[in-house]
Amino acid sequence: MTRKKFAKIVVTPPGKKAREIVERSKKYSSPSFNRLYRLVVESAHGSIVRDIDGN
Repeated sequence: MTRKKFAKIVVTPPGKKAREIVERSKKYSSPSFNRLYRLVVESAHGSIVRDIDGN
């Protein structure tokens, strides 16, 4: 049985696009909203998640 490798890191997370969106969202989000991680999802299928920067 061969294992498929799915993790593909294009830029060190969080990438430039994700940082910009997270910073912009702070302006419109309640201070009580706690973002534990800076992940901006572009797509997801099963357990595979792709962020806005291509990771």
